[in-house]
Amino acid sequence: DVIDQQIVALLNQRAYLALRTREHKDPAEIHSALREQQVLQNIQNTAPSLLSPTHRQNIYKQIISACRHLQLHSTL
Repeated sequence: DVIDQQIVALLNQRAYLALRTREHKDPAEIHSALREQQVLQNIQNTAPSLLSPTHRQNIYKQIISACRHLQLHSTL
């Protein structure tokens, strides 16, 4: 339970930063295929993981998608 709470807290921090960066972007810049590829490559280059590269990539694609949705649709 504790680790799940920590994961949610980190996801909230990432979402907050996504909203903050929105202030400096045009809506057309919110989806950057190049930046997304950089993030995905960075997670592949991290320390060894029990999760396969495919699973890590799938998890991060969902995180990126959720943050992008927040940037485009949040009124905060």
